[in-house]
Amino acid sequence: GNKYLHIVNPTATNNWDGQLYCKLLSNLRQGQKYNLSFRAKAESPFNLNLWVMTAGSEDKYGIPEVSISDEWDDYSVSFTPDYENGQNLKLVFGHYAGWWDIDNMVLTADGDTENLIDNGDFETGETTNWEKYSWHAFISLSDQVLVYHVEAAVRNQRFRNSNAFRSLVIFE
Repeated sequence: GNKYLHIVNPTATNNWDGQLYCKLLSNLRQGQKYNLSFRAKAESPFNLNLWVMTAGSEDKYGIPEVSISDEWDDYSVSFTPDYENGQNLKLVFGHYAGWWDIDNMVLTADGDTENLIDNGDFETGETTNWEKYSWHAFISLSDQVLVYHVEAAVRNQRFRNSNAFRSLVIFE
């Protein structure tokens, strides 16, 4: 596909101050190995942290961080939760200032083909199941979606405010 998620974080702060999370289609199970793969690139190289939030809103660590380069590349990481009910996959990037892009996100239980990330290729142009914390700098994901058609140079902006905040963008 042609669409991907474009994320901008203008200021490096505490790592936890820049997070997006995806509500998974089913909860992660304790002791089950999972495989996450995606394509990404960044304005400048940085380490992306991946956390899981449980149904009880507890952050769980232990997924190896991923070093994102400044060129499109394929990434994959495997992990086995030692907890039950992991319901959200978090992308954590508050320590990084700049833009980065991600696409083709696939999270599967080892030996299975069902992707637990709905619209992981962002081809619908929607950010359904993607959320951010209310105290983060951008207003809400739905207000920050921008579909950019390169060929026609047409922008469909739905910003409530034109101030420079962190933004979540889908490019085509």
